[in-house]
Amino acid sequence: MANRLIGKQHQPIILVDWSDLDPRKQHFLLRASVAAEGRALTVFEQTYPVTQKEKPNVHRLFMTAL
Repeated sequence: MANRLIGKQHQPIILVDWSDLDPRKQHFLLRASVAAEGRALTVFEQTYPVTQKEKPNVHRLFMTAL
């Protein structure tokens, strides 16, 4: 699967961003996507409560799991 997503790219671009999951902004999604052929293809995502949003330790654990 990785070969199909990144092909011959030696250093693929991985986009990581937070998104709201509900209108009350109590739950959030942290998503990693690979930029490929003008599209962002999701490769990994996790959900978090607002208390963990944008915390350095959460980012570290996410990147380790990725």
